[in-house]
Amino acid sequence: MNFKVLKSAKFPLDLCKGSVQIREQKANKLTDKFFNEIKDEFVNGEISLKKIQKKISKSLPKKKSIIVESSKEFPFYGQVSLIPDSNFNLSKFIIRLPVNKFSKKVDAQSTHTMMHEFRHIANYLLNPKYTQRKANLFDDNKNFLLTKSYEYYKKEMYIRNKTPEELKNFKDNILYFLENKSSKEKINVLQNWRYDMYNEITAYKNGNLYQKKLESIHPKLFTLKPNPVNYSKFHFKEKIKIIENILASTIKQERNSHKKSLNSVL
Repeated sequence: MNFKVLKSAKFPLDLCKGSVQIREQKANKLTDKFFNEIKDEFVNGEISLKKIQKKISKSLPKKKSIIVESSKEFPFYGQVSLIPDSNFNLSKFIIRLPVNKFSKKVDAQSTHTMMHEFRHIANYLLNPKYTQRKANLFDDNKNFLLTKSYEYYKKEMYIRNKTPEELKNFKDNILYFLENKSSKEKINVLQNWRYDMYNEITAYKNGNLYQKKLESIHPKLFTLKPNPVNYSKFHFKEKIKIIENILASTIKQERNSHKKSLNSVL
């Protein structure tokens, strides 16, 4: 069975047309529009989840199903989840953000996280092909391979691998996770991880950019200025290269296998 990304979780094709660079520019514009919507909405240095959700809706050219909640997961303070409906089609997004435990509002010092997570939303909406890959991680028995692969992704992608030996361990761990999975599942998982890491790099850059912008516009909101997030410590680029090499090898093996099966029929 082919599970789908519903209209409520993607933009129509006319908004997604163009090269990767053009869609990147569109995502930049959406993110900038959202920032301009929220930058003057902080009261006593905080903004409510309800206000954030309202401003997200106002920033998007088409109404989409996006829910903003408080984050309950440590140490991942912000998160975007794609939520399936009863038929396992991806139907909506949930953004989880850190809040003050008393006011239940988002502090200006968490602007980085808020803008980081919004950028994920913009990237998903403008790249339905990538979002569809997540739907492809459901199997016909409705076992959620997406959940399994995401938990593994979280565990491995954020380890601060530095040395060649540590990066070799990263590769070995990826190969271990892929054991006993079909070629189709392997390719879907690897493509999904590769895109997610590219997405993370962009989101971290955006978070740092808009945190700095808000500090310059409203310096009085910040008694202490948070340091920019040093995402280079996660070595995403090195990990992307490893995943791309495994993906290329997997695709080559699949093509050779397909070629052999065709020859056997002939």
